[in-house]
Amino acid sequence: MNGNSGYIYVMLNLAMEGKVMVGRVKDDPAMTLDGSQAPTDKDTQRILVYREFFAENIDLLEIELNNWLKDNDKDNSNGYFQVEPYQIIDKIQQLHTSFFPERKDGLVFPPNGGSDIPMDAFVLFDQACDYYYGRGSIGKDYREARRLLEEAHGLGVLAASIYLGRMFEYGEGVEPDVVKALQYYESAVAGGSNVGCAKIACLYWRDTVVKDLELGKQWWDRYFTSLDHHVITKDDYSNFNFYITLANENQLEIGYRDTLAIYKNQMIKLLEIRWDVCNEQHSGNIPFREYMLDIIQKEIAFVQSLEAKDLPGVSEDFAITSDFLNISNMGIILLANVERGEFAAGNTIKINAPGGISVDGKIKKIEKFGKFSEMASAGESVGFLVDGSQEELMFVKTGASIVTG
Repeated sequence: MNGNSGYIYVMLNLAMEGKVMVGRVKDDPAMTLDGSQAPTDKDTQRILVYREFFAENIDLLEIELNNWLKDNDKDNSNGYFQVEPYQIIDKIQQLHTSFFPERKDGLVFPPNGGSDIPMDAFVLFDQACDYYYGRGSIGKDYREARRLLEEAHGLGVLAASIYLGRMFEYGEGVEPDVVKALQYYESAVAGGSNVGCAKIACLYWRDTVVKDLELGKQWWDRYFTSLDHHVITKDDYSNFNFYITLANENQLEIGYRDTLAIYKNQMIKLLEIRWDVCNEQHSGNIPFREYMLDIIQKEIAFVQSLEAKDLPGVSEDFAITSDFLNISNMGIILLANVERGEFAAGNTIKINAPGGISVDGKIKKIEKFGKFSEMASAGESVGFLVDGSQEELMFVKTGASIVTG
């Protein structure tokens, strides 16, 4: 592992309500709570709610994070800070995006040997993105970017395959070649990238050279089916919106409404951002701007019409998971957004994953705003500490629905 790599983690302590510990370690912090050794009293008081692996630049990120905590007058007491968990988690994710803005197209970092892809391959990918985006003092150089991407692609970095496909799809530094673009996207899919499925589906529905509505539908089917085995990301929300846009353009019926209904709020946020960008970028071309804004507004209206009642087994108390963390000796931490109703510590719940998996559990504790609470109500983002079968709970992931009963 790179000496400048490691984990940034966020931890709660049951004895210090309203505060969180933010730290850095070389090895996965979840390993100390993996059940391999008997927990101490101190261990049972701590709850690991978030950790993120950084392949490099963790020194710089740690400095930026500490500066942010200091600038925002966050009290530091023995390593614990007076800050809401969601604030610090959002800040870590913002810093990760600012340090590595390209790490969103199917790239997942392996935690402690979770992949046989050498770390040097990810370094090559980072260097390629320096040239692709022209980051820092490096000028944009598609030729050099492609050379490095080819090396990373050969070593199995799925994001490199996606980027190469995009370069050939849009003619970035190369002659446009849809066939080659498809080959790179298919290579990413063969390696396990669901992003590649969506890229191929979009090509078949919008590119005039290879347009094939039936093939496109088959790839959309494959993409939506693959969501059962992947953590949902913001790129998936974008893909959902692309699916709706292209289905409308091709006058096709929009399917997968159960899945789309689960993520409607996230999709609407992206559509609203798209509306603002369109309004600004096309201010000099009023007819085109109005045309595009009308399309976006209709898509927003459609997504808003997708009601959670379309989902099977949904009660008045309804939440959607946004992240999860397995800690074997205590249960599962589920970060969730409460969409309606309310939840209470002690509630028996049913967790419905997008793939049709249903798991029963019980809420042991509720964390919100850095404190433990007895209740969680609609509109709140909270953390549920859930007790239940570890074997079954391991299948819970982002995008699962939580209902009482």
